[in-house]
Amino acid sequence: MGNRCIAGFFGTICGLFCLVLLFPQNGKAGEVPPKPNLEFGVQTHFSQGWSLDLLERLRDLGGKSFRDGIRWKSVELAPGKYHFKNGGPQYIARAKDIGLFPLLVFADTNQFYDEGQTPYTDKGRRAFANYVVETLRVYAPDIRMIEVGNEFNASNFISGPFTEDSTLYFALLLKEVHERVKLSFPNTVIMCAGAHSVPIGYFRELFENGVLKYCDAISIHPYRSYPEHVDEEISRLRSLMGEFGGEKPIYVTEFSKWFDDSAEAPDFMLKMVSLLGDAGVAGAYWYALVDEQWWPNMGLIDSAGEEKPAAAAYRFIQNTLLPLGRPVSRSQSSLDHIYEFGDSQKAFVAWGASATLDVNGTAKFFNAMGEEIAPVSILSDDPVVILGENLQISANRAISVADSFYQYNKNPWSYFALGSEETYTKLTMMDWQWSSFIGHRYLKPLSINESKVATIISDGKPIYAVERFTAEIPGFYEIHGQWTRKKDAGDGADVKIFHNDQVVATGIVDQKAFEFGPAKMQLEKGDTLDFAVGPNKEFGGDVVARRIKIKGP
Repeated sequence: MGNRCIAGFFGTICGLFCLVLLFPQNGKAGEVPPKPNLEFGVQTHFSQGWSLDLLERLRDLGGKSFRDGIRWKSVELAPGKYHFKNGGPQYIARAKDIGLFPLLVFADTNQFYDEGQTPYTDKGRRAFANYVVETLRVYAPDIRMIEVGNEFNASNFISGPFTEDSTLYFALLLKEVHERVKLSFPNTVIMCAGAHSVPIGYFRELFENGVLKYCDAISIHPYRSYPEHVDEEISRLRSLMGEFGGEKPIYVTEFSKWFDDSAEAPDFMLKMVSLLGDAGVAGAYWYALVDEQWWPNMGLIDSAGEEKPAAAAYRFIQNTLLPLGRPVSRSQSSLDHIYEFGDSQKAFVAWGASATLDVNGTAKFFNAMGEEIAPVSILSDDPVVILGENLQISANRAISVADSFYQYNKNPWSYFALGSEETYTKLTMMDWQWSSFIGHRYLKPLSINESKVATIISDGKPIYAVERFTAEIPGFYEIHGQWTRKKDAGDGADVKIFHNDQVVATGIVDQKAFEFGPAKMQLEKGDTLDFAVGPNKEFGGDVVARRIKIKGP
């Protein structure tokens, strides 16, 4: 993610090997054992010289696994000559001694091959595969799972001719690694491709090039502004694998966010673990154990060695929640996120659109850091943890609720582009090299996602991105919407709100937010409310964040 991996090309999160040890490999070669629970590890950078004392810090936080690497250029100092004493065996041996297990990621270059660029020739690919095999030869049987590739869908992680067709070159590289590794270490599980986001378009190209034949598991880095809807993206990835012959286990080998305030991290972490666990992800790994120079707000520990709020959340999840079992959704509506850890009715996490939170059973309430709080009776965007005995948790609403965030790409919402001729063009899901979005192949970069809207000027004319609410029952509704932006560039965005075909409000999103309502309106069944965002007078600076809430009748 950006320059983060200049400092951490090898790293990002997935300590999955411990699960391999927990379950004997009696199945087929390369088969991933069943995972009854979610493995929760972290990214480290011991290969870059981190103090080995940090391994004890990770263990004390409840961690069991971590993701790291061994630099190719540090172990192959001359063509075909390997010197692993320079490659970091100290951290691997130390980790083994204290019960931690590394996942090694291979995504590096070497100055002796392909001009130091991402391997793209037969010779370069063979050398890369040799580097992988020689590493396993030194550390086997301690390493049973490896990851090949790290955000190769991002141009700053690849170089040379590889950039001309990264999916083809990656398939060729992976094929070489697969053949060599399986020949010498048939039980080693090969994971790929450490892709940034959940890039369905990128994975389609990878699968078209045969990548699924050469890997035993798929890995992703779903960086995002909000945790919500990551489970739906993973479901689409599973469906895509089904098109190409069958599902493989999915690992999240990096996840986190650039936090403006480190106090935001615990809620984000808890939500992501709940969503990923319910989505069936085998392992999910936080970036990172310690703040990085370029990413100073993402670690569990700061550069001075002090624990940050995320550390408390990590410890709480590891030691209290996950031992009870994998999180499973108990929600009855797309507006709610209610997850039970295990099935013993002892631990739940809940958040969602405003509702009465009904809790039956002996219960105590906690925040994401494991601090006990006063009982919570109203569901909100902030997650609450409920621990106790014989718990039954539900969300109830006296009136209907629609929410553009929680119900993104679901009823009662639909999406259109509105042109200058008052013509509407239906928008659909668009897949590409990054996270999918709602848009149109001929209207890029117009886009709508769960939290933001971007619009365009086409042939000198404004095109509005429209989110449409359709009333399902007649009555009085209360509407509240807010549109904001962070960028100062450009002259802002234009917002228009329509009731059926009639404009009921307009405004400009510039230095100030545009807010509509709360306003009461009477709607008949089938009536529509269109919330349209377009450029103001000039194109640029037109990306806006928005949240629309509609209550009633």
